[in-house]
Amino acid sequence: MLLSSLSILMGAILVPSDYLWVYSTHIVMVCLYLIWTKRFLVLFLTLVSLMFLAFHEGKQPSTIPIDAQEVVFIDFQQRTLFPSRSLPPEQSGSFKKQSVEIMYFTPSGERRTHQNFNLRFGKVFEATRHDLSSEYIKGVVKNVILSDKEGSWWQKKLYINRQVAQITVELSEHDIQRLDSLRSSPRDQLLETLDSKLSDFSSWRFSKALLLGQNDLWSQKDTWVIRTLGLAHLFVVSGLHTGFMFVIGSLVSRVVWRLLPGSILLSGLTRWHCNAIIIIPLLFSYAYFTNWGEPVVRASIMLSAYLFARMLSLHFSAYSIITFALWLVLLANPRAILSPGLWLSFSLVYLLIGYCQTAKLSRLFMGQMMLSTASMVLILGWQEEISSVSVLVNMLLIPFAAFVWFPWGLSACFEAFLIGSTYCYKLLEMLLYYVDELINWVAFRLPLLAFETFPTDFPRILMLFLIVFWVYQSPLKRGILSLTSIWCLLFSSTLLYDNKPDYLIQNKNNSLILKSNDQILMVNSWAGSDVERLTFDSDLHFHSAGSYMLSPAQMSDLTPNKLVSADASWVFLQKAEAEMTTVMLDALKVNWLIIANGEFLEFYFRDKHLSLRHSSCLYSFFLLKSDTCKRVEKLESVLNYLQT
Repeated sequence: MLLSSLSILMGAILVPSDYLWVYSTHIVMVCLYLIWTKRFLVLFLTLVSLMFLAFHEGKQPSTIPIDAQEVVFIDFQQRTLFPSRSLPPEQSGSFKKQSVEIMYFTPSGERRTHQNFNLRFGKVFEATRHDLSSEYIKGVVKNVILSDKEGSWWQKKLYINRQVAQITVELSEHDIQRLDSLRSSPRDQLLETLDSKLSDFSSWRFSKALLLGQNDLWSQKDTWVIRTLGLAHLFVVSGLHTGFMFVIGSLVSRVVWRLLPGSILLSGLTRWHCNAIIIIPLLFSYAYFTNWGEPVVRASIMLSAYLFARMLSLHFSAYSIITFALWLVLLANPRAILSPGLWLSFSLVYLLIGYCQTAKLSRLFMGQMMLSTASMVLILGWQEEISSVSVLVNMLLIPFAAFVWFPWGLSACFEAFLIGSTYCYKLLEMLLYYVDELINWVAFRLPLLAFETFPTDFPRILMLFLIVFWVYQSPLKRGILSLTSIWCLLFSSTLLYDNKPDYLIQNKNNSLILKSNDQILMVNSWAGSDVERLTFDSDLHFHSAGSYMLSPAQMSDLTPNKLVSADASWVFLQKAEAEMTTVMLDALKVNWLIIANGEFLEFYFRDKHLSLRHSSCLYSFFLLKSDTCKRVEKLESVLNYLQT
């Protein structure tokens, strides 16, 4: 019944903008079919989905009139941003309901972001002509990134979070200190108190991430180790942590239930009523203190829907309850369908429901192994490498976090916040020292699995099929065969395929570098204004009608005459150039591909077949491919066609 409503919500976001008119026709036909078949309940749910879509998905401006080096005034308490220039009322009105994200860096290099700031255009801000009032902070715009559903991963993230743009500002050290003193909410006071008491402990950076989802104390090494071991879900507050709180709430509810007087029990109060009264407020209180992270909110909605269904004695299957929770999540934010975390969390919950139908210890053990293995397969394309013992590490650390680290850490936080002492955490620190040593040894000493080396998608599709088969035939022992087959395919990526590219184009510090086997063949700054020296198709042994070339360091050197003289077919740009440049390239029928700073393009030659791998396209799937990814596919198809 909910499938049609879910498809309406998903399709409205997943369908590219150019095909929305086709999709609207499809919606009309679906509604007419539901009326004709008299399925009015489904029609009602579909109309509710359409109403929420119309409410959430208004027209978003394609640009904002804020440029680099412009002075802005920010009120962090009221979450408003005032540009120092004015706009006509008819233009400023289109930004009243739009939110932007503010980002700045502290003197120590820590990045801080604040979302949901309202733009306020109008007459010139009075503070530009008079002394600034205490609530406004002056900043200088350094960069503006617009949200884009089909853009880079960061632009997609802004789109999912409903931020029309991210504005990077430069603030003075004095103003940053003022912001630190503005923390007044209970959540901020809690974090400030815990940091002051526990920041001297070396393991607090991990405990803070485990308990509160705050990884601002992590170094780049910590981030790499956690991602490589497949433990990111453990240190980003998610459904796993909400499950921990659910168990704690259940234990508290059991104690309360035993202490309730008989008169209340005889009044009709059931155990499920007691669970709902205690657990649901506890879940959403935890969500507040973890800053309303999407995973914990999703898990809280799932568990709350489950508790309400049991409290009202509604006889729905667990699948129906979770599907209803998914519908509620998408009603609140349809763009969440673009978040990999949504797919991963609900997929694992569905797998868990299908696999664990009993509470036997052996069954729970196999269920955890199945979820750990399934998570490795599901993150294919989201992460380049993962440890070969990721499942074993998860099998050990998840029970340790659930039964030791999480409750012990919560007790230590209560002690530090209420009493001010740290005796409980000192004992935990001694234990976590050995855990830290273990995970570092595993991450740096044991081999890694590189998923992106598969020449085709067949092994990935086969692994997904084996996971579904494993759950479907449960509880038969054929699951061992599925587990063995999945692990053989996972290790084959390292044992049978070479992960090293034959050629690499890398943008390092805004310079394009062509490499082969770690040997530098060309840097675009070497050529100067001699554009013809930037062609490299002869080095890569391409068979093509035109030449392939890197863009020069100065784009003013890339003139139409030089492009024609070099017989350019493809040009690799080092950044998003002005529209005039791209129009010139399109007019000359020269294809172009952007390799921005920090990105790379890898060339793999396998049995007369060439495959390309662009760093910004690792997270693309189905209809959500950016313009860059589509150009990479076009280049790959052209080169393979020319090789035949």
